[in-house]
Amino acid sequence: MELAVAPPPRVAVGVRLCTPLVVTFKGSSTAKDQRQEDPKERTLPDLSGIWVYLSLTTADMEKSLAPPRENLFCGKRADSVHPVYHEQEVDRPTIAYAIFPDLVIKEPGSYRVRVSIIDMNGYALARPPI
Repeated sequence: MELAVAPPPRVAVGVRLCTPLVVTFKGSSTAKDQRQEDPKERTLPDLSGIWVYLSLTTADMEKSLAPPRENLFCGKRADSVHPVYHEQEVDRPTIAYAIFPDLVIKEPGSYRVRVSIIDMNGYALARPPI
C-alpha cells in the first residue's frame, strides 16, 4: 500500500484539499506472474470486502482525533478498494486503489492522516457460525 497522491504538507483550515488523496495497492512480482505472457491471464486477488479508512491523528500519531471527533476531519473518509484491470508495463503493477475526494480539516493544528485497511469479510470467516 502506498499513497499515490498524498495530502500537501500545509492546508488551509476549512478549505477542501485541492486534489483527492489516493491510496494504491501493488501486485506481486513473482516468477509465476512473469512467466505469464498475457497480462489478461493474470488473476487479481479477491478484493471484495476490502475497505480503506482514513482517520486524523496527532502529529506524533499517538492519539486518534477524528474519530472520535466527527467535526474535525470531514469529507469522504472511507472507500472500498477498486480493482485496476488495465495493462501496465512495470515490475509491480498497481492492482487496486481507493480515492478520497473533498477532505477538509476544520481546525488549525499539526496532524497526520492514518490509513487503515479493513477486511469486512475476514471477521466473519474467523468466527465459528452461530
